Amino acid sequence: MKRKVSICTYMLILCMVLIITGCVKNSKNNIEYEKNFEQMISDRFTVAEEVYSWFTGYGEIEMDHDDKIEFELGYHVGYYARVIQNDISTMKELSDYVQLYFEDDLCNELLNYNVEEGIPLFREYDGVLYCFAGYVGLLSYDDGDKVISIDGSKEEDSITVHVHYTVTIFEESRELELYYTIEKGNDGIWRFDSNFVLPIEAAAKL
Repeated sequence: MKRKVSICTYMLILCMVLIITGCVKNSKNNIEYEKNFEQMISDRFTVAEEVYSWFTGYGEIEMDHDDKIEFELGYHVGYYARVIQNDISTMKELSDYVQLYFEDDLCNELLNYNVEEGIPLFREYDGVLYCFAGYVGLLSYDDGDKVISIDGSKEEDSITVHVHYTVTIFEESRELELYYTIEKGNDGIWRFDSNFVLPIEAAAKL
C-alpha cells in the first residue's frame, strides 16, 4: 500500500513539474513573440518613413541623374531622372510598393502628387519610371532620434504606434510625442492610415 501511494505521489509531482515547465516555456515564447511583433511594426514604420519622404521633399527615391529627360520649367530647364530604386522601375511597381505601407486614400494622394500644376512628381516614359529631380529640401526624414513603441498585439486588427521624437532644427531643439494608427488588412499586411506624417515634418511645423 505504501509503495502504491509513493508511485501516485511521484506521478503527481512529475505532472506538476511538466505543467510548470510548459507554462514557463509558453511564457518565454509569448514574450519572444511580442518582441518580434513589436520589432516588425517598428521596421514597417522606418520603411514607411522613407517611402513617404519620396513624395514630401524630405527624401529622394534613388535615381540615375545621367539618364534624364529635360523640359522647360518657367524660366529654367527642369528634368526627370530615371528611377533605379530596387524593384521599382514602372509606375505600377511604385504603386504596388507604396500600397504595402499605406491605406488606399493616402496611396492615391501620394501617387497623384504634382510638383506644380501639370507636373507630376513621378511619370513614365516609354514604360520606364522617372522622377522629378531636385524635389528635396534641407531637412531629411532620418534626422533626429526616435524611440518607437506599440500599444496593442498581433491579435488585434488595429494598434497604436507611439514615437518619441527629438530633433534639432536650425540650432533649436524640438521634442514631440507622436501617435500613429496601423491596421491589419484582409491580406494580413499592416498599413498606416491616412493620418501618417513624418516626425521631421511635424517638428518643422512647430
